[in-house]
Amino acid sequence: MNDSYAYYNIGNIKYSQQRLDDAIFYYEKAIEANPNDQYSINNLGNCLYDKGDKKQALDCYNKALELDPGYSNAYYNKALCLKDNGQIK
Repeated sequence: MNDSYAYYNIGNIKYSQQRLDDAIFYYEKAIEANPNDQYSINNLGNCLYDKGDKKQALDCYNKALELDPGYSNAYYNKALCLKDNGQIK
């Protein structure tokens, strides 16, 4: 198992416990181990969104989509973020 996958899974556990700062730490470690990990980037965006940092969250969703243009979860999260910002109805 590579480090990126392990960090991603720990991040998911922390996120499910609403321990956002811990989840952010592990998603960032996953991205450090694999900068092309669109799943960790997307989930990092979810943590940032939940903490109220919608600009950084949107940057993460866009980066995840840049890496994988067919990643539907990132499109969904991006749309929610844009809707919450009043940028789409």
